[in-house]
Amino acid sequence: MYPFQGRNLTLAILRFPGFTMSQFLKRFNSTYIRPLAVTGLLCAMMFGCGRDPEFAPNKLRIKVIETEIGQDLTATELGDVQQAVEEMFGSAEVPKLIEGVEAVSLDRLRQAAGRVYSDEQDVHFGLYRKHCIRCHGTAGDGRGPAARLLSPYPRDFRLGKFKFKSTPQGSKPTADDLARTLRMGIPGTSMPSFSLLRDSEIEALAEYVIYLSARGETERELLNQVSHTLDYSRGDRLIDFDLKTKKPADFDAQFDKLESVAKSNYAKWQVASPPSPKLPTAFPVGVVADVEDSASIDQLQKSVARGRQLFIGNLASCSKCHGEDGSGSTAPKDYDLWTKDWTVAANINPEDKAAIKPMLKAGALKPVPMRPRDLREGVCRGGGSPEDIYLRIVNGIEGTSMPAAALQPNVSEGLTTDQVWDLVNFVLNMPSVASEGKLVTANAESDQGAPQ
Repeated sequence: MYPFQGRNLTLAILRFPGFTMSQFLKRFNSTYIRPLAVTGLLCAMMFGCGRDPEFAPNKLRIKVIETEIGQDLTATELGDVQQAVEEMFGSAEVPKLIEGVEAVSLDRLRQAAGRVYSDEQDVHFGLYRKHCIRCHGTAGDGRGPAARLLSPYPRDFRLGKFKFKSTPQGSKPTADDLARTLRMGIPGTSMPSFSLLRDSEIEALAEYVIYLSARGETERELLNQVSHTLDYSRGDRLIDFDLKTKKPADFDAQFDKLESVAKSNYAKWQVASPPSPKLPTAFPVGVVADVEDSASIDQLQKSVARGRQLFIGNLASCSKCHGEDGSGSTAPKDYDLWTKDWTVAANINPEDKAAIKPMLKAGALKPVPMRPRDLREGVCRGGGSPEDIYLRIVNGIEGTSMPAAALQPNVSEGLTTDQVWDLVNFVLNMPSVASEGKLVTANAESDQGAPQ
């Protein structure tokens, strides 16, 4: 570690008596000074020079819309959207909350937003800027200064889609789901665990993510309105802020319509926590190596064997993507929802370098194909507990090619819950099964699974 980094380098130069800037420049090429200067430069590039970050317009979404309609959005159209969003949501420094919204609290938003500091009661503020902004960006767009260096890229909250949750696809995660991700991190990615933070700080960050998501979805909807619904060439306006003083009643009527969009996006987050998965009674769930009772070992091994047959058979069809060996090497090439949102949805081939170039200039990150999890490694990004793996199978993974499993009795040919637990046992024991070379090809009885 170098003793001086970033702005401290400048302070060090100024504090040392007789150490002038000319002397510093003469010594710049020394093995000691050069790394310090480079570090300071990188810090300045990544984190700015003391300026407060601000919410920027969703330039990528704007570019997608302009591609769809074949013309640029006007300054008036874009201005109306940005002014309306700011009026409803405030700024990155001072967030606002629409009256009647219950999904988040303004006190928690204020603790998470703005500058980093602590008060006399040791309450910490600016939590998002301190812990999240470098990867997820000011607006939660997943395009912070470190984003393009990471694999996978940080999540873009503005689409309102989240992978790892307890709720079915198409539903928002619960606030507890977000808090759990913050506490646990996401193994195998650059998302760390924030388990050392206080519960109140975790809750504030989770609600700020909800706020950024609702803000992002609202901005997208208003952009769609000015581009596809309203006709500005004929005098239509999303909202006319001049009416705020000239005709307050007319302004309120316009603003109420926009607030209803934002309220609707907040309301989607008021989801009840579903019941936790119930473990089977017919056999244990877990890793064989962790079990000592011989009878339980026998039951568990039989469950693992049934799970393996389901995995490589036609009923669960897991091997179509994950491969019979669990490596994930057989899946067809595909991209996640966050990439498809600005490529496939705009009739752009993610592999067409010329077509994606304007999108990259608008802030998109280079498309990277998805790859199913290599289950042999034993690293599950959504959590490695039996309940976590059960939920990934039953609910699928939002925004990816991982579908929700078809279950009985909703689907007559679907899986039973015991069969899902058999799959869970196989996945839990996959690392040891793979290392021992026990994976075999399915036979005619591969779809029998657990007893009914």
